[in-house]
Amino acid sequence: MIWKNKEQFQARTDLAVEINQQVNPNQGRLNGIDIYTQYAGKACNESAYDVKQITIEIKNEHGAHLLNRPMGTYITMEAGRMYALEEDLQDTIVVNLTKNIQKLLMGMVYDIKKCTILVVGLGNRTVTADALGPEVIRQLNVADYLQKDENAGRLYAICPGVKAQTGLETADIVSGIVKQAHPDVVIAVDALAARDVKRLNASIQLSDRGIHPGSGVGNHRMGLTRETIGVPVLAIGVPTVVDTTTIVYDALELLVENLCKDEELGIFTSMLQDYTPRERYRLYKEELPEELSALYVTPKEIDEQIAAMGKVISGAIQKLLD
Repeated sequence: MIWKNKEQFQARTDLAVEINQQVNPNQGRLNGIDIYTQYAGKACNESAYDVKQITIEIKNEHGAHLLNRPMGTYITMEAGRMYALEEDLQDTIVVNLTKNIQKLLMGMVYDIKKCTILVVGLGNRTVTADALGPEVIRQLNVADYLQKDENAGRLYAICPGVKAQTGLETADIVSGIVKQAHPDVVIAVDALAARDVKRLNASIQLSDRGIHPGSGVGNHRMGLTRETIGVPVLAIGVPTVVDTTTIVYDALELLVENLCKDEELGIFTSMLQDYTPRERYRLYKEELPEELSALYVTPKEIDEQIAAMGKVISGAIQKLLD
């Protein structure tokens, strides 16, 4: 097979846990990458809704090269239909999310309770699948912190919009606000892209290495990092979209698996099985019409799911200074 595109292929995703699965499908130990898995929560309605937490630590340049991510800590929390869980389990997620935020902030600020936090809601509020950041800001109660003692922690919030609306790079806007407000740390919230449809609005990723708005859908913008805005950046993201190639791939893989049982179609399936899963994914992507391969898909209940995930994340941030 002669590929049309010679560049290294990888399914598009913002989640470090999915990138690791692609690079390391056998889940062996890789130089420079440590992985830890934990569980929290309890059973709900006779179904195991425990919160699964996967922590990936990229410890050296070799690990950073393998995952194409900066050295640092990446935490992914998963809990099935996280956006639709009962209130007691959502409270469990909020508590654990707060603990994870605190864990990452401990390496960034001296005293969490007394620090000034600027929450940046990234995304386009007019596009529901991209409105997670603005929704989190909408649900934050910043007014509670305006009258606090000057030695207490402060909470500021901003929605900088997107470049198509403002004509300005988000990093430039945030950098200007940082110079005026002097926060100790920035918490950036954004919608992400996933490889696995099961993770849509069912996972939360945290990172102590900042964020690059729009990277999941191929719209690369200047990153929000300590280097670009001058203060540490903790990133919180939820996958809300998946690209069409992934859906086509998953559907055809299931079809091939079923066709393997049919002897008359054995030649067709054996031809496809000559390729690795990664090669088949690349084949499907290259054969899709451009107008289809450039599409991203989101769940039909995205409005309610964004509101629910916004409540979870804003609730966790609110607890930081309480």
